[in-house]
Amino acid sequence: MVAAIVFLHSGRPQPQEPTPVSRLAAVSPKELANRSLLFREIERLFPDQLRWIAEFDRELSLGVHPAMGGPIGNARPLLVRVMVLFREDDHASWSKRLETDVLTYGEEHVELALHPGDENRLSLWAYPLPDGKVAVDVSLCLTDPVRASVERLHAG
Repeated sequence: MVAAIVFLHSGRPQPQEPTPVSRLAAVSPKELANRSLLFREIERLFPDQLRWIAEFDRELSLGVHPAMGGPIGNARPLLVRVMVLFREDDHASWSKRLETDVLTYGEEHVELALHPGDENRLSLWAYPLPDGKVAVDVSLCLTDPVRASVERLHAG
C-alpha cells in the first residue's frame, strides 16, 4: 500500500527524487489545484458540515454532518491518496489495483465503503504534526480486486 499525503492549500513540493512506487502516487500541482477547488466548492454547499470527500472509480462520496463539539479550530484540508500496488515478482513493474483519494481535514475520522454494498472498507485519520509532516492511521480491508487487510500508522 502506498499513500501520498498533501496539504490542499500549501503547495508543498513532491520529493525531489521519488521512487518508482511513490511516483505512481504523486500528485501534480494541477491535480492538487483541482482537488482544492472541488473541496472549497463542496464546502461552500455544506458550511460547517463537510467532513470529507472520497473519490473512488470516478464516484464521489461525501461525509456531511455537523462536527461533534463544533469545527476543529484552524483545521487544514488534506489530500490523502491511498493506493494498492501489485507486482508478480521483484523484476516486474508495479500496477495499480486500487486507488482512492480522500479530501478531509486534519483530525477528522473517515470511514467508508469503497462501493455501496461492497465489503471493501477504508478507515483513516490524519493528524498534522508541528514539523509539517502528517501522521496517518489507516485501516484497509479488501476482498476485490485482491484479498488484503492492512492497518498502519504512518508519519511522513
